[in-house]
Amino acid sequence: MSQSHAIALAVEQKRGMLGRSVQSERDNFADDVAHVAQDSTGYVAKVGFKGKDGRTLVALIDEDCYVGWTYYDPTR
Repeated sequence: MSQSHAIALAVEQKRGMLGRSVQSERDNFADDVAHVAQDSTGYVAKVGFKGKDGRTLVALIDEDCYVGWTYYDPTR
């Protein structure tokens, strides 16, 4: 999967997921600026979105294009 395709898929899925989230999460991760992790161990791609609060929302993309989500919190 190309980086541009991974980012486009992650942005699309992020919008859907955040549409079902509380307003504070939507506001925190409103920016669609993304980065693709160099180490995608176990996944086709890992795409990160930096939140205003310092956390990173990470899209974990499987071979079948299923997108799972996790957070990275640098304070923990």
